[in-house]
Amino acid sequence: MIGYQPHDEEIVDPGQQVQVRQVSLAESAYRYYYTLFEQTTGSEGPFSVPPASVRGNITNLTNPDRFFLGYFLTAQVGERTAVVPPR
Repeated sequence: MIGYQPHDEEIVDPGQQVQVRQVSLAESAYRYYYTLFEQTTGSEGPFSVPPASVRGNITNLTNPDRFFLGYFLTAQVGERTAVVPPR
């Protein structure tokens, strides 16, 4: 697991039962979303030009020179129920 997305507004106590979900996706999809995230949350200011266009894997068949912003993917999801251990 590379990282996790906690829910800061949710407070869990030791002994509480929680559901843990892990989503796995292909490296190419991860790179697409990571690049998109980096370009939309950059600190260069609101009027800066992105360093490069983010290209997904969706193709415009009628006009290949125009591309869509998006990525088609499937992902594997694993879920488990666990008990929060004591601190």
